[in-house]
Amino acid sequence: ELDEMLPSYNDSLDDIATSIEARAELVKRVYQKILPEFEEVKDNMVAEDSPEAWSRPYVALARFIEDEELGGASLRKFVAVTVDAFFDNDLLQTTKLFLANAKGSFGLMVSSSLDAHKQVCVAARGQSASIAFYPRMGLICYGSEQAAVKAGLNYSTPGGDLALDSSTRGSCEETRRLDLDDLGGEICLLDWHYKGEEEPLISVPNR
Repeated sequence: ELDEMLPSYNDSLDDIATSIEARAELVKRVYQKILPEFEEVKDNMVAEDSPEAWSRPYVALARFIEDEELGGASLRKFVAVTVDAFFDNDLLQTTKLFLANAKGSFGLMVSSSLDAHKQVCVAARGQSASIAFYPRMGLICYGSEQAAVKAGLNYSTPGGDLALDSSTRGSCEETRRLDLDDLGGEICLLDWHYKGEEEPLISVPNR
């Protein structure tokens, strides 16, 4: 359905993602496409212990979708939530969802195969976590102990220190350490994909 909509939105997923009307249209298209087959599955549910039960599309989903009038979640609502997740969920949102629902204390470094080349999240709750920035070396260290991130002080940069441009000189050249708030919980997103003024400061979610 996205392929059919893209030409109307400059072939840009961002144009669809930032438009409430476009998202609503996508939800409508997907809902209308899957509804007939979904209804057929609901009307012909087979026994749960039958191998056939899990071989047909939408069978697993159909078990959890009920009529809204009976207090259940509707298929349209499921589609809407799925579309929003496709456009909005990224590494930071995933880490936020985890910390909001997990029990216990955590010191986390979160990455994914999709974002490993540009982003990483460091999070703390109930356990300390620190991040040290060494701009001249092009180095970032993180760990659960403050002393651990001092490792960069003894790091020899191959070829010498980086040549920073005039806009990053001064305080931005200095080594910094950030201690995350482990009492209230805090997440730090490290994003190094910025390439210039035409690029967003934070990378858009993978889609």
